[in-house]
Amino acid sequence: MWKRKRWSRRIQVQFFETLGDLIDSGYGLKEALAVLEKIVPKQQGDIQAISVQLNQGSTMASAIQPYVSKVILMQLSLVQLHGNLKGVLSEIGKHEYERSQQIQQCQGLLVYPAILLTMVVGMGIFMARFLMPQMVSLTGEPTVKHHLSTMEMGVIVLGASVSVVIIGLAIRYMVRLSVFERFLWLMKIPGISRGLQSLMGYYICLHLGLLLQSGVSMSTVVQRLAGINQRTLVGNLASKAQNALEGGHDVCGFVRNMPLLPNECEVLFQVGKPQEAVGRDMERLSRHKLDEFNRLVQRGLTMIQPVAFCIIGGLVIYMYAKMLLPMYSSMGKVESW
Repeated sequence: MWKRKRWSRRIQVQFFETLGDLIDSGYGLKEALAVLEKIVPKQQGDIQAISVQLNQGSTMASAIQPYVSKVILMQLSLVQLHGNLKGVLSEIGKHEYERSQQIQQCQGLLVYPAILLTMVVGMGIFMARFLMPQMVSLTGEPTVKHHLSTMEMGVIVLGASVSVVIIGLAIRYMVRLSVFERFLWLMKIPGISRGLQSLMGYYICLHLGLLLQSGVSMSTVVQRLAGINQRTLVGNLASKAQNALEGGHDVCGFVRNMPLLPNECEVLFQVGKPQEAVGRDMERLSRHKLDEFNRLVQRGLTMIQPVAFCIIGGLVIYMYAKMLLPMYSSMGKVESW
């Protein structure tokens, strides 16, 4: 049987961005998919297959599974719990568009450093292949030591071996961990912990808010989420919440001790608002966490070029010390003749 191919990132962004815009404009899901068949003609057969499965009673997550990423599938799989498919599709469209913009910005920032790096490497190759042989023919001695010493070779081999062993042990350790434990481990890495917590806060608060607004009680929410595949982060997190609640802990205590959940969640459950109001506050909090994540990404993007220029500068200094200084010394010898 022919295996359906996952859509490229560009197609996924175009699909969900356009679908979200059509839904926000008042189109129903079936009408929006019919319009998309004309807007994305290359995926017309795939969109028709999705429409057929939806007409046969399949969920959106099941119908679109072969074509999209696991992160999107995780969000769509929660729709069967709260039923707000249009709201989730609209959120996915906005979020995927923002991610595509960030990726394009990152690529744009890397263009100039990549050009400079190519020029520096090309200059180094030119000097090593053409200028240095000319200097050797004039002076009769090599301007640069071409062969590594035994000690230098030993250091390189030892460093490479240690790196391979460390990477292998890290991969083996990560494979043994549960999804939840992997995220806790990743959150200990400086530089990504805050962004990861903001992103997880967005996903969790969004769907938790939609569930609470749908009239489902908090205990029922936890039970339903715990019934999701335990290999997923949401299912693993809900299972821990269910164990904590059954062990006599309240929701605030669980939120307080759960590093993946935003600290603001504890305050929302303490104010004593009706469940639907808490759900709306959760949804607003999810957008705040998404904005926070986007700000952190923008801050990281501003560091790309300075870091790249530091690397290029280090390479230029290395070339100067390894090639140009010996060449200048050799030129001095030639002039003394």
